[in-house]
Amino acid sequence: MHNFILPFWQAAVNSIKSIIDEGDFTSFINSPMVRQTMFSGNSGYVTDELNWLNTTETGKNYQHLFNQDEKVPLDTHYPGFSVCGNSIHHIFHLAYYDFIMSKGLDSASVMEFGGGYGNLCRLYKILNPTATYIIIDLPEITKMQKIYLEKMGLKVNTFSGKIIPGIINLVSILDMDSLNTKVDLFITTWALSEATKEAQDFMLLKKYYGAEKALMAFQKSSGLFPFAENIKENFSGGNLLDTPFIDDNYYYFL
Repeated sequence: MHNFILPFWQAAVNSIKSIIDEGDFTSFINSPMVRQTMFSGNSGYVTDELNWLNTTETGKNYQHLFNQDEKVPLDTHYPGFSVCGNSIHHIFHLAYYDFIMSKGLDSASVMEFGGGYGNLCRLYKILNPTATYIIIDLPEITKMQKIYLEKMGLKVNTFSGKIIPGIINLVSILDMDSLNTKVDLFITTWALSEATKEAQDFMLLKKYYGAEKALMAFQKSSGLFPFAENIKENFSGGNLLDTPFIDDNYYYFL
């Protein structure tokens, strides 16, 4: 059995195990653990990201992702927009990747390591509805992702040995050994950096499932996340950047 989970995340999931077991998405999305770890809230950097999206040509190209019915509580209010801070944060990742790389986001197959409650996946599927999108996550979290993404009207397959093209496929980290696929784009936003070194080495061994493009975010290593900065040592080429509005955090774009 692989050890992919650091104590922080195992304790976090254990703290809401009863909610997950009941499949209670409303209680899940409103739980303190989820609000603290999967939502950006009314953070100063979110306001800065929104300003960037409003004032750059690239950013404006992504504003059609605002004012969607997200079916989650809006954590704050931004004049002229109906959008939660978390979505602003996710839209900024996508738009800033486009701005730096000038590649757009038209990849036909995507793998996201650590998908939160499924919001970045939801946004990507608006941009590219026919994409095959794979989320790898803890089995407890994939259960909640399925509820949310189906609530949003998206087709979801829970992986049991086969990836279904054109829809969202949820893969438990317990099933990664049996996942044999190739993707165009690999995404992880602070999830692989918050995993164990064994998880990072596994993804490196798999060569990120053949991805030739990458959108990755990570932080400085710390006591909680001692392997966070390993990410920048696992790649050559590409662009290693400071995140524009969050100190001591970084993007790696390929």
